Amino acid sequence: METIRNMIQEELQSRQHIQSIPTEDMPPEPQYLKGQKGRREARAWEKLTITVDTVLAERFKKECTEHSLSAGKMMDAILWARYGKPKLSYELDPTGKSRKSKSTEDKKKEKPEPQPAE
Repeated sequence: METIRNMIQEELQSRQHIQSIPTEDMPPEPQYLKGQKGRREARAWEKLTITVDTVLAERFKKECTEHSLSAGKMMDAILWARYGKPKLSYELDPTGKSRKSKSTEDKKKEKPEPQPAE
């Protein structure tokens, strides 16, 4: 009984030392869709398969565990910081429209008209 109690205390103490990533270093959270099965985040996403050196992979996994983050969330944080904290697919512009939900007319306006050959 004493051994179990010691194990529990050790585990609780180790969890108290989990470092959290400062909020300003984490990308904003996407909205979650209610009542849906499967992916519930209201955002566009792309699945990547990568190969990295084992030393880097071990450090990445360790950091994910230390910060209690999934590999996807950790990679989002790393890439978001690396590329200057850009607006993400689920962030809204001031008019309330998603960056990805531009109308066809808006897209046409953004494309430069082809110039006639001289």
